[in-house]
Amino acid sequence: MKYSFRVINTTVLSLACLKALAAPSLDLSTLNFPPSPQTVTVKNGSSKSDKSILIKPTVTGTNSADFGIDATQCPSEPSKLGLGKECKLTVTFKGTGASSAVLNVSPDADLKVTLNGTGTGEPASN
Repeated sequence: MKYSFRVINTTVLSLACLKALAAPSLDLSTLNFPPSPQTVTVKNGSSKSDKSILIKPTVTGTNSADFGIDATQCPSEPSKLGLGKECKLTVTFKGTGASSAVLNVSPDADLKVTLNGTGTGEPASN
């Protein structure tokens, strides 16, 4: 009986696997209002992703008060969005004029959505 052995470079295999990991992502990079509300889906990679991420949405910018966030479909602090999971953030526009801001989704990942709204001059009823 003849045996043969093959040496595999595990470093190369590890790097190849890392390339296949899907990073945390958003399905949209910009929201333009109207219409209001709108939904952004947060995805934490695939089941092969390397870590859970904290979902802690905040709106920053001069007109940040013109936008509201409903994160009830996402894990609440201190829970994190698990590997291969997704959640939805609902964003509303409450402004009466032209507004812009940035939705920062997670302090663990660079996930941002640009928010642009144009109001009618009447306060929104949300």
